Amino acid sequence: MRLIDRVRKSVLETPYVRSLKNADSAIQQYYDDLASALSINDFPLIYVDTVEKRTYTAECNNKFFLIFDDYLMDVIRQLNDIIINPFSANTIKNFFYRIVSEECFIQGKLSSALYFASLYLNNLDDVIKSYKNASPLQNSSTHLFIQQAFLIAHEIFHFYVNNNPSQTVKNLIAKEEFLRDLYKESEKSYPNAAADIKNQIQNKTLVEECLCDSTGILQALDVGQKIEEIDIVQAGLAIGMSIMCQFSLSTIRKRIKNPESFENDLGLFNFRLMHLKAITALHIDELTSQDDGNEYRVRIEDIYKQWMHNVELPILILLSDNSMYFENEPDLLKNSPDEVKRLTAVLQEIYKC
Repeated sequence: MRLIDRVRKSVLETPYVRSLKNADSAIQQYYDDLASALSINDFPLIYVDTVEKRTYTAECNNKFFLIFDDYLMDVIRQLNDIIINPFSANTIKNFFYRIVSEECFIQGKLSSALYFASLYLNNLDDVIKSYKNASPLQNSSTHLFIQQAFLIAHEIFHFYVNNNPSQTVKNLIAKEEFLRDLYKESEKSYPNAAADIKNQIQNKTLVEECLCDSTGILQALDVGQKIEEIDIVQAGLAIGMSIMCQFSLSTIRKRIKNPESFENDLGLFNFRLMHLKAITALHIDELTSQDDGNEYRVRIEDIYKQWMHNVELPILILLSDNSMYFENEPDLLKNSPDEVKRLTAVLQEIYKC
């Protein structure tokens, strides 16, 4: 068996698999072209569909593989719609129930996973009705493809940075200088937040994230222009929404796994988003016009407000209101392997839907 098949098989042997899936030809071609442009020929893409909904690098026999979870894109698609459409409170609530159930399942909290799955199923009819009555996101599939292009480019550039340190030192230094310029601008407009921003520049991990975002932005905007089914402002908004959606997922994931300081996480995210908005606007200025760049600058702020109002703040409230259920997992299943097996099978069927 080829090494790539062995790695894919090991990923698919977990209980988290929803379905067997390969990358479609357009995504595979995009990935191959990008890897070729960066002279990367030893970082294969493995496409999966699991409740883990995360993208990560796997290592086997000193060879690395990019594991890209298609379910992440399905979840982002749902969040895209919730950001844009003024759904009822039940829509984000039901989304929350499902994601919390999945995260509890991953953490082995099966009783909590079943509890939240039952809440999800109880509300499902109402949510389906609200989706049917909503105005669909214009060019939804193209919107999602651009978001996927951004996320893949971001991850593949992490691999490039880590494997070409001598070639990326200048890029990292240049990125730090750009972030310092952002700090100077924020000092004028937001003096109370400026000190925190200055501290963030010292975070080397965050600087690398911003560097990889820069590559992802440029690649995704380029994809949008080549497809010609979406204007560059919409493409820029899609990119911003992709990291907002990821942050909302990480908010739930961290709270279930190991509660941490949300204020610190939000500060890091807002700094990363500030950089992403600035770079995206500059690229739009250069690729089309300053009018488009200025339109993006206004509309991305509106999107941010919609995301906070429709997604992030409701999730924080729901986490607080429901914490007793996933923080105090009953130990009823400890001595009942048959019950564990049965519950696992039931939950797996729910998550396939």
